[in-house]
This record gives sequence, structure tokens and C-alpha cells, in this order.
Amino acid sequence: MKYRLEIDGLRAISVLAIVFYHAEFVSSGSKTFQGGYIGVDIFFVISGYLITSIILNDLRNRKFSFVKFYERRVRRLFPVLLIVMLVSIPFAWMSLHPKAMMEYSKSILLALFFSSNFWFYSQDSYFAELNELKPFLHTWSLSVEGQFYILFPILLLLLYKLCKKHIVSVFLISGLLSLMFAKYLHLNSPEFTYFLLPTRVWELLAGAILAKMEEGNNRAGHPVMGKFAPPFGVCLIFYAIIFFDGQKSYSYLMTLIPVFGAMLFIWFAKKGELVTDILSSKVLVGIGLISYSFYLWHFPVLALLKIKGITASDYDKMGWLVLAFFLSFLTYKFIEKPSRNSSFSLRSLLLLLSMGLILMGGFALGAIYTSGYSSRTQVMVVDKTPQPFVVDKTPQPFVVDKIPQPYFINKTIAGEPCYGNTKFCEFNSSEDSRDVMLIGDSILESIAPYLYPELNKIGFNLVTLNSSGCYFMPGFYRVGPGYYPCTIEYQNLRLEEIYRRPGAIIIIGGMLDNYLENETVEKTSKWSGLISDAGYSYSDAYVSNINKLLEKGYVVVQLAPHPRAKMDVSKAVFDYANRQDYPPILAKLDLIQLLSYKTETYFKNAKQSFGLFEKIKHENYSVISLHTLFCNTLLQDHCVFNDGKEIYLIDASHPAKKGAQMISSLIASTLQKM
Repeated sequence: MKYRLEIDGLRAISVLAIVFYHAEFVSSGSKTFQGGYIGVDIFFVISGYLITSIILNDLRNRKFSFVKFYERRVRRLFPVLLIVMLVSIPFAWMSLHPKAMMEYSKSILLALFFSSNFWFYSQDSYFAELNELKPFLHTWSLSVEGQFYILFPILLLLLYKLCKKHIVSVFLISGLLSLMFAKYLHLNSPEFTYFLLPTRVWELLAGAILAKMEEGNNRAGHPVMGKFAPPFGVCLIFYAIIFFDGQKSYSYLMTLIPVFGAMLFIWFAKKGELVTDILSSKVLVGIGLISYSFYLWHFPVLALLKIKGITASDYDKMGWLVLAFFLSFLTYKFIEKPSRNSSFSLRSLLLLLSMGLILMGGFALGAIYTSGYSSRTQVMVVDKTPQPFVVDKTPQPFVVDKIPQPYFINKTIAGEPCYGNTKFCEFNSSEDSRDVMLIGDSILESIAPYLYPELNKIGFNLVTLNSSGCYFMPGFYRVGPGYYPCTIEYQNLRLEEIYRRPGAIIIIGGMLDNYLENETVEKTSKWSGLISDAGYSYSDAYVSNINKLLEKGYVVVQLAPHPRAKMDVSKAVFDYANRQDYPPILAKLDLIQLLSYKTETYFKNAKQSFGLFEKIKHENYSVISLHTLFCNTLLQDHCVFNDGKEIYLIDASHPAKKGAQMISSLIASTLQKM
């Protein structure tokens, strides 16, 4: 196909929009380019157009070869990707604490196999590192494109041979189905909509439709549309970049605006038209040519500098982007161009790529095997896996698996998960022992492995009914990101399990203050807390549901929200350790003070929760104030998150081993007095 300069100009606009969006420049107190994320959508349209044009041209000339097609993709994608990853290793080594190192390693390992989008989709935002601190988060889009490149040529070849005249119709119907699917899932599973191919393929097919319509060089040449459509299309793109905010009023169908704008420009652009000539200028074409390298470099540069805790002005950020641009120019000139040149033998290229893959894969697997190379510092910030529960009288023994999130997932001995699942975990002390039911979110799941031994000592059974971001409240469900269920049905299953155990002690807890803060937000919000279609408030429902349990003879023990840190405790300790020349770091009182805040801040945050507890008046209802373990202990009038030897929280919210043991001991001593 004939090379079109203006397409590279459009690439330049797309990559600059993405880069400025990620840089988070500020003007008049607010972020600019908040719609810059749509640059990825434009890239998808361009990719669909170009890839389809190449394949159709080869099919028309009877020279299409899967081997040649995939060879071109390998030459285009892998060399620069591997170089960027290899260069990032020493910076990641110096900057990432063990948990973040594990996430980094898994993301780069999967990115090499075009599947990092599945990894980022599976990472519940409730637990994972902040997105801006994940150096290779942006590879999700490469994975989407890679999956498209693998599947699409096969599909197109079949369509070309079986129903050549109906290819556009097939693309159009498939694209509309994908768009409808994306619209439906946007409210129910925004991560799926954002990260995975089925809800992104309509953008790629938008470009593919143009390529098929253009087959035979029949691109539209209408005199009026040729004059007005290209500038109008570019205006739609800039409108999205400037006015989309991505958070508040965003609807997935709004993506149609920049996608349609890109289609208008690609279809009607021609020489002699002002906007087309501007996008064909040497500067924009040059940026477009290095756009792939620039896209790969900019995010790790920004993320690794943010991870180092550097507070940057807009001038600093511009300097970082200049650095990323310079690296992009170097990799384009010395890596990308030579590797795409057919004079560079495929055998030599594959040999070099294999060496790079072995290095990257070995480093990533090593990080996973060593819990993020935790020995890099003398501060141990990653919990060790507790010994499996050994209970002779348990008819169904259970084991505990450690996973790289700050909580434990309980499984049956057969490997069946019972966290966020319809199967609940049961740890029996004896058949005659009283049941204690631990019901809440991941905070309580963090405690469960340490609570059972404490309860076993005093003759209680433990049943856990926990799920991510899912406080116990029948009639309420959660909308927003989440890997585990929080549906009306799941809440009812919990209630049914309670009713199967009359007279049980029910322990309820978790991030109650967080849910109370979010009980009035809209369903379309990124985090929408707990919601009920019945129209009543969470506060009223809490009082009603707890009173129903008390009326049925249950003992209800409410865990007040524990103090949550203002930072990731593991990361803060790791960063602090790397800035010092002396061990042991945690022996210094200044770190205890660093990871603390005033007790009055805790009570201000938990005010709604304690006000809610006061509405329950019953002899079988009690509240355990967890702040007594963290506040006014080592520092007067302060809540602390380490004791000079061990950390209490693994991140900003979830109890680490020490914190979980403290909470478990307090719960057990309270139950023993009942």
C-alpha cells in the first residue's frame, strides 16, 4: 500500500495526547489533557486500518504469507520492547519494594507473551499498586494489539476466500456487537471493558472497515467532504483530548467521538488540504515515526521517577519527557529501524531476541521465586507464609496459600478457594465447640489465618465468609473494580450460612468508614462502594440487619475500623531503608514517627462508624475498638504502624502478620470473657 505521511502525523497527535495525559500537567489548579487517554483508541483505529490494508494488498496480489506477516510484527514490536525492559531493570531494582517488584516482574513477563492485559485486568484495584506506579502498565494496549494480530489474519483470510463481498458487513456487525458489549460491561466490569480485546476490537475493526472500503484504491474524493471532513475529524479528536475527563461524566459511548474523528480524517485526507498538510509536516511525521518507541519509554520513565518519591513541577515533568523522547530517538535509529530492515537476517534477529527473552524471563522468574528479591534490604516487609493449620479433629482439613496481595486466600485441601466463593472456610476445634463467624472484606481475610489458632486455644470453631470489598450487608452489592464477587446473591448466601448455625457469634468488620463515605455516590463512579436498588441508606440497613440477627439470638461483635496509614507501609519502609547506611532500620524511633498520624485524625475519619454503632442498643451487641492496639501506645496522641521491629500493615490498609496477630489476640480475649 502507498505510504501516507498524514497517518504518521495522526500517530504523533495520539502519542503526544497519551504522554501529556500521563505526565499530569497542571493549569490553574487542575490537570490538563485529561482526555489524552483516547490516544490509545486512535492508535487502535490506525492499527486496524494499516494491518487490514497490508493483508488485503497481499491477498489481492496472491503473496500473503503468515510467516512473513508475523515476522514483520516480531521485527516491529519485540526489539524495542526488550531494550526498554532491560534498561528498566536496574532502576526497578533500586526503586521497587518487594511487592511492587513482583507485580513489575509479572507484568513484563506476560507482556512478552501479549497477555499483560489479562494480568492488569485481574489485579483488583482494591489491593494493587497505584496504576501510575506500575512501570509497564501501558503494555496492556500492546497485548490487545498482539492478540488482534494473532487472530485477525486467520479470520480475514477465511472471509476473503468464503465471503469476500460481505467482509465489510461482517466487520460492521462484529464491531457493533463489541461496542454494545463494551457499553453493557462499562458499569458492571469497567476493568474488562478497558483492558480486554472483546470490548476493544470495535475500534480496530473501525479501521479495518476503512481499509476494506478503500481496496482497489477507491478512497472517497468528494470535493466538499474532502475539504471539511479532515479538519472536522481532527477537531473531534482534540475535543476529546481537552474536554473528556475520564472520571466524572464519562460514558463509554463517548469514545465514538474521537474514533469517528479518526475515521473521517483517514478516509478523506488528501494533499493540498490544510490540516492534512499540517499533519504531513516533517516535525509531526518525525514524531509519528518514533511514536512506538516514545510510547514504550515515557511510562516507565514517569513511573520510576514517581516511585522514587520525586515531587515534580511541570518543568520537571517536561524534562523527563524530553529524556524519554531522546531515548525514543536513539532506540528508533539504532534498534527499531535496523531490526525492521529485511537486510538484517531473521536468524540473527531471533538469536538476539532469544538472549533478551532469557535475560528478562530469568530476572522476572527470579523476582517471583524470591518474593520480589526481598533480600535487597535488611528490612523484611513481605510476610512469610504461615504454617498450614494442623487440626487433628478437623473432618475437612484446610491449607493456607500466600499470594502476592496483602491477604491470604483460604483453600480446601483439594485446592478449592473459599475466599470470595460460594464455599466458605470452616476450621473446627471440636464438634461441640461454639461457632464464630468472621464476615467481611479482605481486611478480615488478612486476619483469618492468625485468628484460628487463637480461637482454637479457647475452644471455638471459626467460619470465614469474606470477599473483596464486600462488607456484610444483605440487600447491598458493589459496582466497580473487583476480582471477587459482591452481589446480592453472595450476600444472601452469607445470610443462609448464618441461619444454618443458630447461636453463633458473628464478627463483622472491614473498611466500614470507606463504605459509609461512598454510600451516596453514583453507580457510574470508578469506586461506588456498596449500593442497594431498594433505595434505603447503608446506615439504616446496617441497623435493621444487625437488629434482626440479635432478635434471632445471635451474638454480634462489631470490629471498629482500624487506623489506616496515609501511605503504603511496606513501600515506605523499603524506601526509608534504601536511603540509610545503617541497619537495622526499624530500630530507629524516627521511622515509627514517620509512619504515624495524630489520634484525632483517626477519630475524625471513623466518626460516622462510631455514630452508627451507637444506634444499636442490645446486650448481645458489642464493639471492639481496634484503635487501642495502634493509637496512644508507642507515641502519645499518635497512631503508629510499626513497633520498631515489625510493621503492622502490609500496605496502607491490610494487616500484616504482626498487625493480624495483635487484632486476633484482642478478639480472642474479648470472646473468652463472654
